[in-house]
Amino acid sequence: CHLSGETLGKGSFFNVGFQMIVASVKTNFFHGKVFICGECFKDIKARSSSAEQNLEVTGEKIGERFGKSTAACDLTGDGLDDLLVGAPLGSTSEHKFDTGKIFIFIMNSQKNKLDKGTPWYIEPDHKYNGGRFGESLTCLGDVDNDIHEDIAVGAPYYAENGAVFIFYGSKKGISDRKPQIILGKETTQKPKGFGMAMSKTSYNTLTIGAHISNQAVLIQSRPVLRFKPTSSVQSLTNTIELAKKQTAIEIQVEIQLDDSTLNFENFAGLSATIHFKVDDRVKNTDSKTVIIDKTAIGWNIHTFQFKSTKDTFDKEIEDLIVFPKPITVQTFVDWDLVDTKECESDPHSQCPMLDPDDQNIHKQILDEIKVPFKGTCSEGGCECLLQVHPLNFSASLQAGNENFRTDMITIINVGSQIAEHIEVIIQEDEDIEASIEQCEKKFRNVFSCPILLNLDVFQFDVNFEVKTDESKMIHLQLDVNQTCRFQNLPTSIVVEIDVEKLFKIVPSLVRLKSDNEVLIGNDKKAEILHFYKLENLGPSNAENLEFFVGIKRKSLEILHSDVIIGGAICVGIGYPGTSGETTMFPYESVEGMCSDADNCIFFRCTMVLQKQSVQELKISVSMKDLNINTDNFDLESVLRTFSSTGSNSTVEHRTVIRLRKFQLAVKALQVKSDSYLIIFPSDTKKKGVHAYQVSNKGPDNSGEVDFDIQVMMNTIEIANENVNVDGADCVEDSCVKNENCLNYKCKGAFDQGSFNLITVSVTLEGLTEIKTPDFVKLKLQTFLTVGSSKGEVKASFETRFDERIEPTIISKIINSWHIFTGVAIGLIIIIIVFIIFIRLDIFNKVRIYREDIDQIHSRDNSILRGSVESRNIFIDHERQSMAEKDLSKPDQIQEIELTGINNKGFNVSDNQTSE
Repeated sequence: CHLSGETLGKGSFFNVGFQMIVASVKTNFFHGKVFICGECFKDIKARSSSAEQNLEVTGEKIGERFGKSTAACDLTGDGLDDLLVGAPLGSTSEHKFDTGKIFIFIMNSQKNKLDKGTPWYIEPDHKYNGGRFGESLTCLGDVDNDIHEDIAVGAPYYAENGAVFIFYGSKKGISDRKPQIILGKETTQKPKGFGMAMSKTSYNTLTIGAHISNQAVLIQSRPVLRFKPTSSVQSLTNTIELAKKQTAIEIQVEIQLDDSTLNFENFAGLSATIHFKVDDRVKNTDSKTVIIDKTAIGWNIHTFQFKSTKDTFDKEIEDLIVFPKPITVQTFVDWDLVDTKECESDPHSQCPMLDPDDQNIHKQILDEIKVPFKGTCSEGGCECLLQVHPLNFSASLQAGNENFRTDMITIINVGSQIAEHIEVIIQEDEDIEASIEQCEKKFRNVFSCPILLNLDVFQFDVNFEVKTDESKMIHLQLDVNQTCRFQNLPTSIVVEIDVEKLFKIVPSLVRLKSDNEVLIGNDKKAEILHFYKLENLGPSNAENLEFFVGIKRKSLEILHSDVIIGGAICVGIGYPGTSGETTMFPYESVEGMCSDADNCIFFRCTMVLQKQSVQELKISVSMKDLNINTDNFDLESVLRTFSSTGSNSTVEHRTVIRLRKFQLAVKALQVKSDSYLIIFPSDTKKKGVHAYQVSNKGPDNSGEVDFDIQVMMNTIEIANENVNVDGADCVEDSCVKNENCLNYKCKGAFDQGSFNLITVSVTLEGLTEIKTPDFVKLKLQTFLTVGSSKGEVKASFETRFDERIEPTIISKIINSWHIFTGVAIGLIIIIIVFIIFIRLDIFNKVRIYREDIDQIHSRDNSILRGSVESRNIFIDHERQSMAEKDLSKPDQIQEIELTGINNKGFNVSDNQTSE
């Protein structure tokens, strides 16, 4: 039973109406299927002939229970539902089982069809054995208000009690955001089996079944505060002047919220905790928490003071000739809700919360402030000038994750001013990711490097990680920006990276499909099948992959036309060291694949092999008219592939070819054949059957064997349509023996130890035209000849005919004299037995004896019930009855014994006997 319809659903997958979802978890040999049908519940006559709204998807592995749960949700926000299918018993880990996963099939709104390419599936990060992730599925609607529907996935045995996962939709299908996980053991009742079934009951509630605990749990959503705080940090102290003996610097932090955040129900306010990370030359300042309530709209300004760890900042500087590095202050803000205890204590209250995934709220990084020291040079006489060496680089890389490291880049500050802020900015390119060990990464491809004093030297190198898997030329420009007090002069470095495709091809043999041994029968023909597969490990596509196939012929006569290679475009090429079939023979590419004794023929093949994909090759070699001088020989094929690096891989397979050894025996089965047929005058046609048994004594199976069947009939001509052969595939052939002969060429396969029945049925017509004396001359003959490894064997069978006149009623009676004689003799014997019984009075004796027995029984019963008078009457009656009988016969003597019978106090004890 395939259980079609184990799960049902509906969705809008096309631009017209709704379509039904029907799942069958056991169909397709337990792989499971899910059907989308737009008209499957309409009357058959009313259905459209178009199949555009009838789709199906199939599970990947046996026993995953693909289709146990289904859902139709618009994940991508294009207006069409996408299909989600649960497979709770699936597992992608070798050492895990029944962890579960769900498959996602995106509906292509442009092509109006389901994208059934490589299935996209998701599974939990932590895989629990038997967790059964995907046991239930449901759509939640747009929970996070981003126009993409979100989904809930049940895993009833995950983490002991079960769990429900909340995934968020996105333009590509499922967002990269971490899912929310609701664990059953963390709820109030701690139900078990949490997530076996789910139902979205309203916009903000979800009902979850827990079958083991016999419970259902209602989960309510809470409003999430999402806001973009606007914050800034500025230094109220522009510079630290050494001459003024400064002891502190001041930093001002400004915070502002948008007013849309403050309109939530049960929202009391926010707390902003300001933290600092400061230079070790100043004393750390404690963090400060600022409360922002509903009325606090606008800027919130707060000032903080940082004191020197010593008396004054000038004591922090050991050498006043060299300008010291600026004082650095980094600011962070953590946000939280205030006064939520009363709200959270009420389970029916819509208590707001912060988005746990919004890192900008939980740790907002504000600007970094650097307060410089004021130097001794005058404002007009300071110069900011950096020199960079060298100014260009170039590299040639393979696609993928190969890295390129620049030679050392040197920056020299030849100016008189401190280079207070050096920033290396690498132009954005999605295929390149850069890193500089000596610099701090602020943003993607933006690095902040150490400050350079006068005549200071900074050296660094850049690591480039190539992300693309395609060939391309990447031009990058590194901008080195310096921020001085009076000047900002950028310097550029040009980097050129030439990316070439990188793919690695791994060939292997498909052993289960390839022939290890092939047996040749009497037809001296054979077809050898070798299967290989090519796998591209990537990371690039092999757009024009070239490889070579060699066939080691040795002494066999095999041409290029006898070889068919499926799965690629292949062309036969010449033989190394000979004139060959082409003048362009790539001898270096096939060098070492074959020796001179192998006598190889070669093929150059091309194909397109996508990255991380596998392509199967089928090599078929047909051989016929084999002149075999030995019992066995072999045929080998060899495959050589090349990767983008120029390295090659070779794999080969050998098939042993030998003659079939089998011995066939043929005999006619008389029990199942007609050896003699009677023709009556009313017969217009008659069928004759000849049965043959073909057995194979081995030791091999015969394979397909050709054999002949001849049908011969004298006097009567036989038509081909009147002959039927069962047990073999036969076609008519010419017969040269006589005009009443039919010959058939047949094919059959006889396994070792088997007994095969071949039946030849011949229908004879025109029998009324044959004269009576000629029937005895009729003769139907068949001959079966079959060859084996030890020569031909034959068998034949013959059917004779005779005519019989149909008898009349009188002749039938006369011919039945033996029946009447038997009946008469039986009647005479019955009469004689009856007379003997009468003469011996056997019937009367039997009757009298029966009567005596009945009377004795009646008397005994009377004695037990009667009185003395009745006893005397009974005795007199008995005496009289006995006197009337012949007392000379001993079998009529009866004895009557009366013992003490007590009747109303009267005791009778005398015994009386009647003789």
